Amino acid sequence: CIRDRPYACCEMGGGMACYYHYRFQLPYESVDAMANIKLASGCNFLGYYMYRGGSNPTGEKIPYLNECQCAKISYDYQAAIGEYGQLRPSYYRLKALHLFLQNFRDQFCKTVTVLPEGSQEIDPKDVETLRFAARTDGEGGFLFLNNYQDHVECKEKKDERITLHLPKGDITISGISMAAGEEAILPFGMDLGGVRLVYAKAQPLSVVREEGKTVYFFFTPEGMEAEYCFDQETVTSLDGAVEERDLSEYSAECPNGHRTENSRIMVRPQAGKKFSFVVHGGKGAIEIVTLTRQESLSFYEINQNGRKTVMISEAPILYDGEKFSLENPDGKTGATEIAAYPAMKLKAQKGIKEIRTEKEGIWTVARMEWRTDHPKETELTPVQCGPYRYTVQIPEGYEDCKDAMLRIHYQGDVGQAFIDGKLVSDNFSNGAVWEIGLREVWKPEMGREVVILITPKKKDASVNVSSTMAGRTEMLKDAVAVLEQVSVRAVLDAEIVIES
Repeated sequence: CIRDRPYACCEMGGGMACYYHYRFQLPYESVDAMANIKLASGCNFLGYYMYRGGSNPTGEKIPYLNECQCAKISYDYQAAIGEYGQLRPSYYRLKALHLFLQNFRDQFCKTVTVLPEGSQEIDPKDVETLRFAARTDGEGGFLFLNNYQDHVECKEKKDERITLHLPKGDITISGISMAAGEEAILPFGMDLGGVRLVYAKAQPLSVVREEGKTVYFFFTPEGMEAEYCFDQETVTSLDGAVEERDLSEYSAECPNGHRTENSRIMVRPQAGKKFSFVVHGGKGAIEIVTLTRQESLSFYEINQNGRKTVMISEAPILYDGEKFSLENPDGKTGATEIAAYPAMKLKAQKGIKEIRTEKEGIWTVARMEWRTDHPKETELTPVQCGPYRYTVQIPEGYEDCKDAMLRIHYQGDVGQAFIDGKLVSDNFSNGAVWEIGLREVWKPEMGREVVILITPKKKDASVNVSSTMAGRTEMLKDAVAVLEQVSVRAVLDAEIVIES
């Protein structure tokens, strides 16, 4: 029984490396789509290979392993967190999924998988059929939707209808729409502090319980219109999305309002962090915030002395129990906004000029200005010093930044970068920007010169994948090896403390 022995996915694809004979750019939405279908099929333990990329160390006896014609140094793996700490779209999408599992694990882990009839016969190239499955304990559970498929382009889904057959009656969810490439988890039969949520066309994200108040955070997947269906017998009144009133006084003229239907109350709220509504039931008031998909990607949780605080931040957040670290990976100037609930007072310590705070709905919103006394992104001037060999100079001023990202645009076969005569990074060209985090590979005492060597790509050349790269011999006729652009970009950080 899966209740007793849930299975684990220990090396689920969190990315994929480029091998010498296999070059591609990973579609990042495939990572959380795979996580979604694994959870739907009964997995209770998600394990990724790789969740964070890295760099291969050099050996004492043999400098480079070079197994399976892979890169000598780089093991970036196009992972959710890159070789030098880059945060990829898959990181943000997985974070939203992980928050759901963390906050609703008690309900989720008690459920078992139910597959719809015919699901095993769906052709992978079928872009018309909506893929779905449910996990349920017989009373409620979660409906998993997937509109992504590797190697084909799925179509937007419009007005789909799914009926869940449960022991105490059917639940039909109509008007389900989803953007191409999206995935979602929708709750049904969910107890919200005494109020029964029959279903929601919105994905659960988090819940904050304060004395006398509980706030649930959902988000709407791309292409979906949020809708909450409540059991009317468990609801005494609504406010926020509509004027507070007894349900018998229902008026169809209320904007963003509700309607009653077959002993159920339907609420269609406006999405966005500014908007919320409150459901009153037997155990008190439940506030529901419906975020956009984009806001869910910027959503964080911290534990502040045993008190949960949720935040929506335009800049990635780290929290060590005392202070926040904000990262500015693009080195941009201007304002950054953080919205927090419950309210907290923030004070800048490093990297921020000023903080202005105001209330916005349930949120305390802090708007911060980054300091401008830092190096801007600088385009470097390559000097060609041989066939397919170039040098660039690392400018001064980047030493005190959190990191400095060398960004290389080139055409060719393989790129290699050397500092002080040592190979520090290599790259199998797949059309993406080659990035090198200088903090990991460079110190000023090593000198400022970086040598970039591009192995040329030959026109109409074929690769014998059974041979080693070092053993290949090819004519250089019609070779392509072009260093198009090199720049260095500061990765900035700021520190903010919570004032008591």
